[in-house]
Amino acid sequence: MALQNLTHYGGARDLGAGEVIGPHSERTLSSDPSGAQDLTLPDARLLPLGIPFLVVNLSGSFAITVKNNGGSSLYVLAANEGRRFILNDNSTANGVWRLTKVFTVNHI
Repeated sequence: MALQNLTHYGGARDLGAGEVIGPHSERTLSSDPSGAQDLTLPDARLLPLGIPFLVVNLSGSFAITVKNNGGSSLYVLAANEGRRFILNDNSTANGVWRLTKVFTVNHI
């Protein structure tokens, strides 16, 4: 189930397993993984400062590891967690990302 468009930066969609997102990807990304999943953020040099990516883990059991463009782990989203990743420095491909907790998913 996809999230509705929550930001003006462009669209929302479900993630694929092991996905590497591009600089023109939707800014709201959700997944209900059936196992541990990785998500790699785009090359920060191709993005404007301050651009956010909202990543939502809809799973009740499995984690999503969010990585920078070089493959280093930035954060492991627990089951039912949403975080915003905001680009603070785009001078390298990996960038420097600031994280903010957005919400906890409640399944009703």
